[in-house]
Amino acid sequence: MVITKNLVCLNRPERTKDAILDALCAKAVEAGRIADVQGYREAVAKREEEFSTALGYLVALPHGQSDAVTTPFVAVATTSEAFRWDDRSENLVRLVFMIGVPLKNRENTHLRILANISRKLMEDEFREKLLSLNDTEEAFALLSSIEA
Repeated sequence: MVITKNLVCLNRPERTKDAILDALCAKAVEAGRIADVQGYREAVAKREEEFSTALGYLVALPHGQSDAVTTPFVAVATTSEAFRWDDRSENLVRLVFMIGVPLKNRENTHLRILANISRKLMEDEFREKLLSLNDTEEAFALLSSIEA
């Protein structure tokens, strides 16, 4: 499973893109999904330079493909307050899905994960429910529907 309970963080206090990415990277390292944080963060930064991953609807989907990733993962965070993701976008963010995929299996895995998450994020009810939750178990149960 690419989403696991230990990669779900609710009501985070972070108010910047870098701070929330640092928090999610720490979770991914603890879970054994990233071997080299700097290498992974460079991959995410490169992607962000190409185009902001703030999608609107309070959602950001930062992602990176790197040899620093040992196992595909999705780390999910909600923040207690909305914040501006970057200077290139006016979009505010409260819901972050950070995706990591090893280079060796990037194409199929990366596209499948993005498609599955994007499909669920189009549902207003899904986003609203996830943002309202305070219990990690409940959030994980809801997020598990993405991989179905």
